Amino acid sequence: MAGWLILLVGLVIVGIIARAIWNRVHPPIGPMAAPSAEPFRLRYARQAAREQRLVWIRYRLPGGPAAEGLIEIYHTTWTGQIIGWCRLRRRRCAISKNQILAWKLLDERFEPVHNMEAWAVRERWSVQLRHLWEALQRR
Repeated sequence: MAGWLILLVGLVIVGIIARAIWNRVHPPIGPMAAPSAEPFRLRYARQAAREQRLVWIRYRLPGGPAAEGLIEIYHTTWTGQIIGWCRLRRRRCAISKNQILAWKLLDERFEPVHNMEAWAVRERWSVQLRHLWEALQRR
C-alpha cells in the first residue's frame, strides 16, 4: 500500500513540474490589441475554454466565403475541431482550427451553459469516433 502511495505522490510531483516547464516554454496569451494571422493552435482554444474567454474568429467554410464569429469554446478534439457556441449566429458550432484565418482572444468572459456543456462533450466524442471510423475504413 505504501508503494502505491509513493508512486501516486511521485506522479503528482512529475505532473506539477511538467506543467511548470510547459508554461515557461508556452506562456499563456494575454490581452490582444489586434487580430492575429498566426495559425490558431489548440492550446489557445484550450486556454480560452479553461479561462472561459470569448474568441473572435474569421473563418472560411469549404466552398464558402469568409465569415466572422464570436465563439464561446467549450471543448477541443484531438482531430483539431473546436466545439462551442457562436454568439453572433446563436447556435452551436464545430469548426476545424485549419479553417480559422484570423483570431483574437478577448478579455470578455462567458458563463458556461450546462446543456451546452453536455452537447459539447457528446459532439467531441462523436467527432473523434467518426474520424477513427473513417481511418479504420481506409485500411
